[in-house]
Amino acid sequence: MSADGNRWRAEIRYGSKHHHLGLFATREQAAHTYDEAARKHRKDLPLNFATSALGLAAAQEAAAQVTPAPPRGVSGFYGAVSYT
Repeated sequence: MSADGNRWRAEIRYGSKHHHLGLFATREQAAHTYDEAARKHRKDLPLNFATSALGLAAAQEAAAQVTPAPPRGVSGFYGAVSYT
């Protein structure tokens, strides 16, 4: 797990490869995702939560406290497209 701007990145290595698990709004969500991958693919890695249920509960509680970011005002390849 690592911070990537204002999001949390989850990554794991197994089978001689680096696997990106995703970007998450909270560190608890990233930690839970990492733990699930570690339980499935690498039993020897240290975990963030003792059980999957504890990790899921922490991730859900943290997600409930996150304020969603407002949509960006302007985007689009061919010019300004407003989403307001």
